[in-house]
Amino acid sequence: MGGGWPDLWADLARPDTAWLALFAVLAGLVRGFSGFGAALVFMPLGALVAEPRDLRVAFLVMNVFGPLPLMPEALRRADGREVMRLSLGAVLGVPLGIWLLTSVDPAGFRLLVALICLAALAAFLSGWRYQRRPGPAVKLGTGFLAGVGGGFAGVAGPPVVLFYLGGQRGAVEIRSALIVFFYASTWLSVAVIAVSGLLTWHAVLLGAALTVPHTLAGMAGGRLFALAGERDFRYAAYAIMGVAALLALPIY
Repeated sequence: MGGGWPDLWADLARPDTAWLALFAVLAGLVRGFSGFGAALVFMPLGALVAEPRDLRVAFLVMNVFGPLPLMPEALRRADGREVMRLSLGAVLGVPLGIWLLTSVDPAGFRLLVALICLAALAAFLSGWRYQRRPGPAVKLGTGFLAGVGGGFAGVAGPPVVLFYLGGQRGAVEIRSALIVFFYASTWLSVAVIAVSGLLTWHAVLLGAALTVPHTLAGMAGGRLFALAGERDFRYAAYAIMGVAALLALPIY
């Protein structure tokens, strides 16, 4: 792949980019509605037509700019102190996750994540909720597990999503907190990828091009959320988590 600007623009004009734009739109709709799940949609589908290394960087660029229209309202409605504790836990967990990546079988870890997600989903769909508001240690621990999962297997979402879905809070607060948490986590990923040598002009330009449809779709997803009820939101979130659990199974 060439390094000049003409080569970069030629790469963006390929038919594969149109497919990636469609996947970016779907990911934006999911993110705008639920506050999470964009990676679940974009990364598996995008891997069918693009290199995973390029996808990872392109998605990172999309994550930096795509959620910005959703952030003002999310920041007003989210519990900032709680999200900060979750984010601090994630920062502490990522280094351990990266170390485990070189020491443990990823397939085994993904299987464990999938089983935990499926078991938790079964509990939540049965109507179970924890009654007491979690303390600081639980929030730090949840963020830590998210950081370990993200650093090791690219599975950062389940602990935090399950943490919120298992409580008594409403859809607006849950969605807002997830948007803020995952945006904060994006900047942690920026730091990791910046020192990993994965950044290329091609991937950055691809992400910038996909940011436009992704952002517009996210705004549309936000409108859909405004029309949905509490039950609609939870069912949609459960469906996304169920698909995430299936994709985590080490059979793909």
